[in-house]
Amino acid sequence: MPTHKQDLSVAYAELAKFTQSRENERVIKTCNKILNENPGEFEVWKCKVVAYLQLSKFQDVVSTVERSKFAKELAFECAYAHYRLNNLSEALETLSGQDESQLKIMELKGQILYRLERFKDCQQVYKRLIRESADDYEDERNANLAAVHAQLIIEGEEQDVGADTSETYEQKYNYGCALIAKRRLAEAEQVFRGKSSLEEDELTEEEIETELAVIRVQLAYCLQLQKREKEALAMYNAVLKTRPDDPALLAVACNNIVAINREQNIFDSKKKMRSVPGPDAQKDLETVAQKFTRRQRSSMAFNHCVLAYHVHQMEQCRKLGERTVELYPELSGVLLRLRAASFWKEKASSNAVKVLSESSRTPEDRLENNLAAAQLLLAETKKAEAVQIFESLPKEVRLRLGVASVLVNLYVSLGKFEPASQLLNDAIGRLQKSKQPVPPYMLRHQAALYFKLNKPGEAAKTLETLMKLEPENKRFVVQLMHAYTSMGPSGASKAKELSKTLPDPRDLVKQVDVEALERANWAVAGTKLLKKQTPGGVAAPGTPSSPVEGDMSKHRPKADGAASNEATPIPSGPRTHRNAKKKPKKTRR
Repeated sequence: MPTHKQDLSVAYAELAKFTQSRENERVIKTCNKILNENPGEFEVWKCKVVAYLQLSKFQDVVSTVERSKFAKELAFECAYAHYRLNNLSEALETLSGQDESQLKIMELKGQILYRLERFKDCQQVYKRLIRESADDYEDERNANLAAVHAQLIIEGEEQDVGADTSETYEQKYNYGCALIAKRRLAEAEQVFRGKSSLEEDELTEEEIETELAVIRVQLAYCLQLQKREKEALAMYNAVLKTRPDDPALLAVACNNIVAINREQNIFDSKKKMRSVPGPDAQKDLETVAQKFTRRQRSSMAFNHCVLAYHVHQMEQCRKLGERTVELYPELSGVLLRLRAASFWKEKASSNAVKVLSESSRTPEDRLENNLAAAQLLLAETKKAEAVQIFESLPKEVRLRLGVASVLVNLYVSLGKFEPASQLLNDAIGRLQKSKQPVPPYMLRHQAALYFKLNKPGEAAKTLETLMKLEPENKRFVVQLMHAYTSMGPSGASKAKELSKTLPDPRDLVKQVDVEALERANWAVAGTKLLKKQTPGGVAAPGTPSSPVEGDMSKHRPKADGAASNEATPIPSGPRTHRNAKKKPKKTRR
């Protein structure tokens, strides 16, 4: 009969055998048998943990380490399991206090920091890794460092893209991502169109096709940003036809096609968005979402809301918006405007304006919401209410050209010439104070307002300034003469002197074709002349009948309302080597 000691010897022999043949389930059972008798066997605990790792049973790894007496010795394996479970804070905490001179500790810490989007800290880890390591993975670490650098540029934490020192296609790809972040799109396009580095890296044909799909999607995104949407769409669809294995790549391509479709091809967009993680992502998409940064995930969630808006599912649009705001509070402003747009589309304009009056997260959001609310009120010709919103804006905002132009228009349409003139005067003063040129159209309309207010002296000063800017414009001469004559005797002599600069009427008469005039249809001409007269009589010579006709009305403020209804394209993003298909290889010297 075998003794207890002999039983353990057999168990150890079996463990060695099963470990050699990688029969991980049997390894675990054998480890349990041994640990029941000898719970202090560290190597057996480690063997069990490694078997769980190879089976991707990461939660079992964590619980096994916690039950053992070797939590410190097995910290790396436990941290890796937390990392794979997306318990990133726990993973980083587990690594704290570990010997960072070990390369594997620094490698894992760098990956955790990258996923936590602590890119500055991650950058320091990779710089130290490159400095202290002397193995065959220099290219891979440089690719990771390039990915971190690109992310810092995307987040606005670094400005300098630097020179292209790429030695591998991964590094070159990440350099292209940095160029996109700086909107150097033509340069980025050339980077993504290059294929030589893939061939130099000695990849198989299958691996090259896989990597080309990633590059083509990023190139398509680059084209999309350049408004070359037809080319971008063709490239996205070409990638989808290859049925890529990477669900994250599939999500990016589908998301960006939906952004191109806008309110067109709704059926296609609904189908594509099934592959894109949203605010209520199903379990099969949760893992995909983990591969994206917060910025990318928020854009995709927002796009789900926009699609619901375009397919007229307004209640669903609002519900998705509420869920998205819970996850990404930074989107509260744009989602509030989308919510208002959904009510507007349902012809519930009062609800739309009410929504826009809700408290805003930032001053920028508050401004956009106010402008959007004013836009809705103007669409219903509720000018007085729109004026109240504009008047509630901070003075520095009211004096911006676009806002001032609209408000001046509104004041004039309501017959409020005094506040219109004062606002225009303040806007001109703001430009002069900052030593910016004053557009002539502002001076023209200010002069017209002075005429409306019966202030010929002020009108004359403004017109004198205009004549210095455009001395050949005879219209200003006529207007200035009118201003002088309206000032009474003090201006009569100036008007007379100024009239000498006008062409002699006899010269003008010589150019008239009398026979052509006799042939003209005076009945039609008379009708046209009558239509040009305003109800209050003919305007003063050379002055517009309304001080806000023409150029002034072109300078309108741009609310973000339109953009709130458009889906946002996203880049694939920089790539660290842990996501790549390329096998480790020796560094080229």
